[in-house]
Amino acid sequence: ERMQLGASPAAFLGQAGLPNSRSAGSALVDATTTSHLDDELVEIAEENNLDVVRGHEDFVLDRIYHAALDDEADNIIYVGGDGPLIDPYIYSEALELFLDKKINFLTSYEPQTFPGGYDFNIIDFESLKIAYDKALAPSQRINMFSYFTFNESSIKKYNFEYKKNLSNFHLSLDNPEDIVFFELIFEEIDKKDIKINLKNTIKHGTPPAAQEWSHPRGAEADLVLSRA
Repeated sequence: ERMQLGASPAAFLGQAGLPNSRSAGSALVDATTTSHLDDELVEIAEENNLDVVRGHEDFVLDRIYHAALDDEADNIIYVGGDGPLIDPYIYSEALELFLDKKINFLTSYEPQTFPGGYDFNIIDFESLKIAYDKALAPSQRINMFSYFTFNESSIKKYNFEYKKNLSNFHLSLDNPEDIVFFELIFEEIDKKDIKINLKNTIKHGTPPAAQEWSHPRGAEADLVLSRA
């Protein structure tokens, strides 16, 4: 059964928050797996006019690389499909910094300051190719950019941090109980007719007693990429 949050399928709410995602020279790509379990995901992507690239079930790095290669992307914004709450202001600010400072690889979790579910990366294609060519350990292909965490590189890296530490908030769609949680958040958002962004989510959508949940960062079932 397809999960709806508001008017959109939960798996693709993230696409709406990507900056300039429909502008000239940019594209959205669903980089999912060849597993039959993702056939419905592909169907939803096509219904939402997204390009689809299918690849290795476990190696997320490979899927990102081939999606970017097929699209002839210069820069890639990576957003996991487990984060339906997307803040376009955060991504726009990060993208502007990435381009202005000529950064090669920008991440948002080394160290983590954003809530779980707000992980994202921006990387240029040449740096992505370095990781694709040199990441030999399976773990570095599953955890797509971990090659740069554990290996010295000449690329220019930057960790994009939020103004305060919200890493104790769990806002990713990982477990069955998260479905109820997100339904309540979107019910509150719809009722108050507020914009979906991190500030409003924390202010209006989350319960007063936020629980400290661990933030799992494994291989996501689907990815969305945009060429900037």
